Amino acid sequence: MHLVGCCIALAACADPGLGVAEDSIVNGQVDLADPGVVALTWNGRHFCSGTLISGRVVLTAAHCVPPNLPFEADPAKLEVYFGPRVGEDSSGFAAVVAATAHAAWTADGESDDVGLLALRDAAPVPAVPLPTTPLSDVDADAPVRVVGYGTTTPDATVAGAKHTGDARLGAVTGTSIHLAVDLAVTCRGDSGGPALMVRDGVEAIVGIHSRSDCAANAIDERVDRHLPMIAAFVAAHPAEPGPGPAAGCVADGACELVCATPDPDCTCADTNSCPSPPAGHAAGCAATPAAPRAPWMVVAIGALMASRRRRSATRRLRRATGTEGARR
Repeated sequence: MHLVGCCIALAACADPGLGVAEDSIVNGQVDLADPGVVALTWNGRHFCSGTLISGRVVLTAAHCVPPNLPFEADPAKLEVYFGPRVGEDSSGFAAVVAATAHAAWTADGESDDVGLLALRDAAPVPAVPLPTTPLSDVDADAPVRVVGYGTTTPDATVAGAKHTGDARLGAVTGTSIHLAVDLAVTCRGDSGGPALMVRDGVEAIVGIHSRSDCAANAIDERVDRHLPMIAAFVAAHPAEPGPGPAAGCVADGACELVCATPDPDCTCADTNSCPSPPAGHAAGCAATPAAPRAPWMVVAIGALMASRRRRSATRRLRRATGTEGARR
């Protein structure tokens, strides 16, 4: 079984204004509802999905957040799109002012695939509820609904239409949910989108689309295992931002990767912007100290200096006595 991240590399994307795929989630159907499920776009093109969870915060996958993207992205061009088709209405784009990913996520890992985006302005639609109780083994086989803007096969080159489909919860292990696929399965471009489940009469987001083979296997990141991280980011980015720098883009001990001005908490290592060290300097911007001289070198230099001083004194004496140039 080969599972891949469900993020689209933009080199393979079609112009969203020239037509989008008629399918998205494999075996899904067009979704004209779920206004809180959004597309992540860069320079107007879709590459991932996400879910609005508060007035200004979108929950997505870590691999959908700079600098973890599989392409070089100017954070200033990162936006989310509200609506069933990316680019159908230019007013659907919303600017992103801050982004963060779980610090423990790695490209070759299988956990902690959770990221968060803060919008510049309050969202025009209601947020999707977060879970209030943790998942457990008793939730196995429970029906879930998957939503996203992705493709129908790994080889497809267009996406950007929101679709939804039915699946079931499979194994719940660690920080992951293995989806037992009945009809629908996530695919490329669905990354970061939600798995929605009705609990206590409320449909809430329980999973974040992470990896899939676009056929019969899909893994989501559990939302309930990351509620403290989510709550801290939501608190730092209230629904109505105050004047001045975006909340979170200040010296508060947390590095925000997408800000109007650089976050003072971020280092060049966080942003992959460390300059190459100049000649004679080591990485880390510290000058390379000169190697200490060996003892024998110090003695030799001292003897040479003493010899030069003796010869200089002898020449001065010969000039004073008129014997300079005489040979012995």
